Amino acid sequence: MECNFTYRHYKETISLGKKLGFSFYCMHDFLKEKPKNKFIVMRHDVDLSLKHALAMAKAEHSLGIRSTYFIRTKGPFNPFERKNIGIVRQISKLGHEIGIHYELGSAPMNSFKKIFLNNKKKLERLLGKKIFGAALHKTKNLHDKKLKKLNIAEGLLNEFGLEYDAYSDIFIKKMRYISDSAYRWREGCMCSHIKKESRLCILTHPIWWSNKTSSLVSIIEELL
Repeated sequence: MECNFTYRHYKETISLGKKLGFSFYCMHDFLKEKPKNKFIVMRHDVDLSLKHALAMAKAEHSLGIRSTYFIRTKGPFNPFERKNIGIVRQISKLGHEIGIHYELGSAPMNSFKKIFLNNKKKLERLLGKKIFGAALHKTKNLHDKKLKKLNIAEGLLNEFGLEYDAYSDIFIKKMRYISDSAYRWREGCMCSHIKKESRLCILTHPIWWSNKTSSLVSIIEELL
């Protein structure tokens, strides 16, 4: 098995996990079912391309797994435009969970809460489903004073109408967390972790998993 950023290797890795006895979960289902071992929590941050997210969602659906797709609400695409929300609906109809990929920005806290709740309400109305979770865009902001005051990453989520934050301890410290951030696995490809771990949370960014992406990496990183 050759480690690379292709859909073929992604599907090979998922198939390997199933062969080794892993159960796969989206984040909401994991919290609901509370498995103890031999599980993989799958999440995806959709930063730049809904098209790539849909391709990954279809690949996962063909393998019989569900995962969580955090849709960026402020960035190069508007998820609420007719064409784009149509793609998000397709991902949802494939059985995957939809969450919010939010940004702190420079707005005052009251404005941030208002914008966040408005985006959440719009997504829920357009999808006809409840939004259970959120994930921060650009994790270097995880220690931002505003974020600490909001406590959104600490699980105090009632004010936001959420069940979880993707960077809560249960996903980061209670299991092995790995990410393909910036087009690289800092601690080795996810296939190597599946061979040696029993409790995993895997974050991928669908934009990296296209054969056409590698030549555009430097440009894409600037946009992130």
